[in-house]
Amino acid sequence: MPEDQNPLLDPQNPSLPQLNKPSAVVSQPVVQQANLVSQNNFQPQYAGFYVRMAAAYIDGAFFAVINAPIRYGFTKIANSLEDPFSLVGIFLAFVIPVVIFGIINLSVVIYFITKFGATPGKMFFGLQIITVEGKFPGAGKVLIREMIGKWISSLILGIGYLMVAFSKEKRGLHDRMAGTYVVMTKPLSRWRKFAVYFFAILPLLAVLGIVAAAILITVTPVTTHRY
Repeated sequence: MPEDQNPLLDPQNPSLPQLNKPSAVVSQPVVQQANLVSQNNFQPQYAGFYVRMAAAYIDGAFFAVINAPIRYGFTKIANSLEDPFSLVGIFLAFVIPVVIFGIINLSVVIYFITKFGATPGKMFFGLQIITVEGKFPGAGKVLIREMIGKWISSLILGIGYLMVAFSKEKRGLHDRMAGTYVVMTKPLSRWRKFAVYFFAILPLLAVLGIVAAAILITVTPVTTHRY
């Protein structure tokens, strides 16, 4: 089996069940090119918005751990300068780390997706990125998906990401541009479901916290102290 072939796919095996259920179960057009089957007879499904959002949070934490030492190192170098806020200091503290972050993060994403069909966050939830042919995306498709597609999605205020929630095939703009699908290859365990619920309400909790803080500041009387 080729290295980039999805291990869950085997078009040459006639015994694999055909997927013909509508809606959440992976069907047309993916099944036209490949049969999908996974462990424990779980029938793969298109991965929904919330589980993908939860995977994105885990990816963010993963890359934050990788990037933290780099940020710390260059910030320390910048602070050691006579004027940390000089052009050189700003370049060391901000520009160089951002460039290094971009190179490292993109390289890691390309490696994981082309090798395993998933980023670390997606692997945690049993998700995989596949093409219409049922293979893991190559480096070119990953670049289109992760750089161009997600950049445009962010540029249009996240609408490209919200398309996942309202698409029958659960595809965002970046998925459509790269010709990829995200599928769930195994059922979520109870604690993984809890993780999805937690990450789903996390933005709401953050907004409520900001609103509560703003209200508290507004209603709290300002006291002056005379000495």
